[in-house]
Amino acid sequence: MLASFRKFNQRTFGNVRASGALAAPLPFVLYSDTYTLADYIRQSCNASFSGLLWSPEFRDAPNLREFQRRMAVVTFSHLFLLNPYYNKLPLWENYKVTYGNKEPKPLPPEEQAQAAAVLRHYGNLRMQFLPYLYSAYCEYGRTGMPPIRALVLDFPNDPKVRAIDDSYMFGPSLLVAPFLIEKKDKREVYLPAGTDWFEFTTGQRHQGG
Repeated sequence: MLASFRKFNQRTFGNVRASGALAAPLPFVLYSDTYTLADYIRQSCNASFSGLLWSPEFRDAPNLREFQRRMAVVTFSHLFLLNPYYNKLPLWENYKVTYGNKEPKPLPPEEQAQAAAVLRHYGNLRMQFLPYLYSAYCEYGRTGMPPIRALVLDFPNDPKVRAIDDSYMFGPSLLVAPFLIEKKDKREVYLPAGTDWFEFTTGQRHQGG
């Protein structure tokens, strides 16, 4: 397949299942069907130590709150990977299959609108980050530093980040700290020492450490 792109001197980018380990040196992101949200974040951090590009797959959520949180996680990952055919909260009528969404009826109109708004918000947000991600991938090609990585790779002199596996860097400037527990609306976030931090949506300044 890659030969077709190389023939015309064109670049490509795609994804394969994590079982395709031999694809790691090629322009692919690996993903797997492990589906605990906390495991997704931990795997993203762990993969960064080897430079492996790994991405979570969003294919299902039991309710709209987790739907939103999983969308946030795939937005800030190596690849925006959404498989809606499997989702048990469908926005449209599905073909009936033997696994995944066995009830092809879509959500009620009000919930459809809520879910569509979530998709639109995070889709637009991802598109805004494309130039930033492009630069991060250029750095990856030059130095081997993956666009998504554990905090300790950027802040090796801060011992407190060594045990953190529920937050990560998204490129060189953004720290991502997702909600991992469905019933909680608050979480603690540690900001690494050695720099000041600014909230993305408000610009509010916080001292690191």
